[in-house]
Amino acid sequence: MNLKLTLDDVMPDNEATVYGIVSELPDYRLCFMLNKELNLALQLSPHPKILYRKKISYAFNDYVYLQEQEKMEWHLTANRKSLEVNISESFNNQGKPERTYQYSQEFLPLSLVNDLKAFDYFLWFDDLSRKGIEKKINQSLKGASYVRTFQKIDLSHSKFIDNLFIEL
Repeated sequence: MNLKLTLDDVMPDNEATVYGIVSELPDYRLCFMLNKELNLALQLSPHPKILYRKKISYAFNDYVYLQEQEKMEWHLTANRKSLEVNISESFNNQGKPERTYQYSQEFLPLSLVNDLKAFDYFLWFDDLSRKGIEKKINQSLKGASYVRTFQKIDLSHSKFIDNLFIEL
């Protein structure tokens, strides 16, 4: 039995467009600036991206915005500044499972996508019709003083890009 997920298992058509961003801003501030610049409404997800390594869980902040009209889902995911996390699962009054997260107090130098650790954040979205969106992102990020550099990521060249898409 193969327990390893691949990008094809998670996103069969590789529909995602991913931009790597280098910025010195903290994630909440970068989220605010991108919301303003790109007319988004990214909000901190109650469920961070979790990376399991050597029996330890690490959490990376993930900001999400679902554009229902365009059927697009946007994410701003931290690639660095992880926190060690203990995850406990319980059941609520309706019998539905709930997760609670207890975080450590110090940031750890670990990357979610290890072979792209030069990037601090990933701005990514999944949709089938990207007409004009990539041009708008390029124009907005080129002129942004809070972005040191950015690059569109070729998903086929990253060995660990699956970590970005896996939902637990």
